[in-house]
Amino acid sequence: MEHKLTREFDGASLLASVTPLDQLNPTIANLQRIRRNAEDVQVPDCLNTLKQYQLTHMNMVINIMLGFLGEQIQNLSTRVSCWRESSMINTPWNWQNY
Repeated sequence: MEHKLTREFDGASLLASVTPLDQLNPTIANLQRIRRNAEDVQVPDCLNTLKQYQLTHMNMVINIMLGFLGEQIQNLSTRVSCWRESSMINTPWNWQNY
C-alpha cells in the first residue's frame, strides 16, 4: 500500500510542477489527500522509519507548493525539479526502488 501511495503522490506532484499557479489549489488538495491516506496506513514496526521518510517527503513537497502559492513564483517546474534532485541526494531511500 505504501508503494502505491508513493507512486500516486509522485505522479500528482509531477503534474503539480507543470500546473499554472492559478490552478494549483485542487492539485495541492489532492496531494494532501494522498498524504492523509499514507498517514492512515498501518505498517509493521520494521517499516515505521520508511513510512516516516515517506511522510516527510510528502510534507516537504506540499509545503513547497503552498510556498509557491504564497509567493506567486512563476518558475514552479524548475524549482520543484531542483528540490527533487537535492532531496533524493540527501535521502537514504530512493522511492523508485520500492
